[in-house]
Amino acid sequence: MALENARYTAIHDKTGSDKDKLKDEFDAGHAQRLAGRPDKEPLISSIMYQLGLMQEELDYLRGIISSNKDKTGITTAQANAMLTQNLGKGFKLQRKLASLNQLLLSLVSLLQLFQAKQQLIVYL
Repeated sequence: MALENARYTAIHDKTGSDKDKLKDEFDAGHAQRLAGRPDKEPLISSIMYQLGLMQEELDYLRGIISSNKDKTGITTAQANAMLTQNLGKGFKLQRKLASLNQLLLSLVSLLQLFQAKQQLIVYL
């Protein structure tokens, strides 16, 4: 199943040293100071709350992806077991087909004998 396209747009367009300045401000604890003042900064506090929920969700999704990323194939032992099982079924089917083929040949022989008998009766 393919992932859907992202529904968000970038929150800023900073790159390089400008982006480093944003990180420096974050590392300096400015975001924590704002989060500690929800009564004075209700808008920013609510946005930070939502960002925190999104981070939790991303961490959860990363865990799911991490635990499933190595489950893309089967082991050699599993493949061999499947082949053995299916080959066994194939051999059984082959034996049944051979039996049906013998039965069909017998029926054809009987039909030929019956037709010969009918021709003999008509001839007599």
